[in-house]
Amino acid sequence: MNSQLTFERRSWASNIDQFRFSLLILLAVMIPFDVGFVFIVLPTLSIVLLFVSDNFNIRSTIVHVTRLGFLMTLLFFVHGVWFLKWVAEQSSAGYVEKMLPMFLFPLMIFSTRITHERFLVIAKSFIWTVITSYMLSLMAAVYHYFFSVARWGRPSDFFFHEQFTAGLFNIHPTYYALFGCLATLLAFSVFSVRLRILTILLLTVGILLINARITFIVQMVVIGYNMIKGFSSGFSFLKFILVLLMAIALFLTLRFFNSIYDYPHRKLLVNLDTAWERSYAGDISDGDGGIVLRMAIWRSSVKLFQDHPVFGIGLGYEEDFLVEEYKAKNQPHLYQSHFNAHNQLLSYLIGMGALGCLALGCVYGIFVRDAVLNRKWYYFEFLTIFLIVGLTESVLNRLLGVAMFSFFHALMIKKFDPKK
Repeated sequence: MNSQLTFERRSWASNIDQFRFSLLILLAVMIPFDVGFVFIVLPTLSIVLLFVSDNFNIRSTIVHVTRLGFLMTLLFFVHGVWFLKWVAEQSSAGYVEKMLPMFLFPLMIFSTRITHERFLVIAKSFIWTVITSYMLSLMAAVYHYFFSVARWGRPSDFFFHEQFTAGLFNIHPTYYALFGCLATLLAFSVFSVRLRILTILLLTVGILLINARITFIVQMVVIGYNMIKGFSSGFSFLKFILVLLMAIALFLTLRFFNSIYDYPHRKLLVNLDTAWERSYAGDISDGDGGIVLRMAIWRSSVKLFQDHPVFGIGLGYEEDFLVEEYKAKNQPHLYQSHFNAHNQLLSYLIGMGALGCLALGCVYGIFVRDAVLNRKWYYFEFLTIFLIVGLTESVLNRLLGVAMFSFFHALMIKKFDPKK
């Protein structure tokens, strides 16, 4: 009788384990489509099911999460301290909800059994979802280019995000292209050579069509680093020819995409000196391009940090304070558009000050130390991706950015831990 009961409990626990893994796959598939509510619902359901499978034993559930998983939730609590001012003054936890994946995703991922085979399923599901999304967007853009109304603009605008991104899924171009960069990183880990080349080619074309310039740089860094890493295992004339051909193809691609836009501000290559001088003008607008706008925004962001260097202004107030800076500099387009800092470090310096950034640095230091000790080099590639994108975008100011970062941040540490 006892053995029968034990068998039934194990079978029940095994079914829940499989279902929780299915939720993890579903989450990986939903992220590229920016289905916001699942970022809260799926991990919450997964954690509840774990609690149920442990016969409502909270101690057993805690053991499943592991120490490193709980350490990752510190990122949520550090943000929470600097959100207290907003919650107290506005009587709203709306901004706090954007940070919930930093709490829920580590608990979900670290309490789920992820073998190498299971990791392959998660990674491949994400990669093919991103490629499918890019292909659907391309078909929508082609349709609108040939058959839609005039609102799609001049023919040369076909490749820009109004047709390719907003035309179907309405995802911010930087985030949309960032999916491709993360999928490329995973492709180097999970695919054989031929399939890897095909998928990376498709992803790179998608990133080029989206034309979020910083993500194209990231893509080249990811491809270049992994190629060099692969070639270091042995040099051959064939590999040399392959690198040379890819360099020539990259050069020609840059030249082509730099000339395809009639609007000068959409070109991949810009004159930085001219852009810097233009950024001081009071009449700057979207027509001047992202580089000019960001230069003006960054000046105001630095000024705001200088006024509140230690504790910052508190999370949630960034845009309001920046609007006042834009008004002081008499740049109407900036304050009418309520632009944020468009740089993740500046965003943190404004909201959390030097003290908050130091606290975050200490938490990340734990993960970096673990990555070094356990030789999790893919983790550093992942961090590099977000560090580069964070130069021109406050990527963690949106729920999608937090969800994307938190999911793969936990997955990279979990999967590449040789003890798991």
